[in-house]
Amino acid sequence: MTARTIAPSPKPQNDSSVRTQVFSSSIISCIAFIPVFPHANQHAQFQMSSALKLGAGALRELRIHLCQKSSASAGIRAFIENDYVPLKKNNLKFPILIRECSGISPKVWARYEYGVETAVSLENASQQQVAEAIKQLATLQPPPRA
Repeated sequence: MTARTIAPSPKPQNDSSVRTQVFSSSIISCIAFIPVFPHANQHAQFQMSSALKLGAGALRELRIHLCQKSSASAGIRAFIENDYVPLKKNNLKFPILIRECSGISPKVWARYEYGVETAVSLENASQQQVAEAIKQLATLQPPPRA
């Protein structure tokens, strides 16, 4: 048996270049950094989403389904670009899944305890309506399991 030494790989020049390389091919590139809000109305929305605590009740998982290009998913895309990062920072261990698929109807799925799921269609919904739907799903008591 011969012993081998493995040289450490060189570190990148700056940390942001690594994030850009890793996330450059998906919508995550839009949500990797906290956006700057030029309007006070958007700032109020930022505070509402960041203050929302997910997982305190029966909610176990949140899945967001959207199309990358359709106008019906524009509100969900705006929500992801502007409100996802503060919402996730406030709920680090809570699973929030973003699923992109071409040509689908935008929906938010909520999975509660015992595997009970509820979906809300968000076709042509605004960013504020998406945030409100997520807030309602977080506080909703699930229907009894069948």
